Amino acid sequence: MTKFKKTYYPFKVWLSTIIVASLLHTIFIQLYHGVTSGGNFIPALVTIVVFSFLFSLPGFLLYYLIVYFLYSTKINNILIKLIGAAAAVIFMVLTANFLRQIMGGDLNHPKIIFFLTAYFVSIVLFSLLYNISNQNSL
Repeated sequence: MTKFKKTYYPFKVWLSTIIVASLLHTIFIQLYHGVTSGGNFIPALVTIVVFSFLFSLPGFLLYYLIVYFLYSTKINNILIKLIGAAAAVIFMVLTANFLRQIMGGDLNHPKIIFFLTAYFVSIVLFSLLYNISNQNSL
């Protein structure tokens, strides 16, 4: 359990997902709307990163607790990563559905589908890429 306290695994997965998925989503939105000027890119990216950070915070806290609990049970790190990634994806879908219900919208819209896909791929990729027990390695 001491090694887990020294690792930044859940934070690295969460922050990497927010940054990369937000970047991919911003690029998609710019291409989807046919924007040729780069002047809107940075403000759009910053906005998406901030909202992603805020809206993913409750899910991240649950994700962190799940990964922490699983790590303390001494099960295989690959299994921890897979269960953690599955939980993070579920929390992401629940958050997106909650926001859709509040704001309205269609889950079948290309922007929403790409948004969910970008976050799904990022969660799975970074969950498997980073090492759980050593803060100095990927």
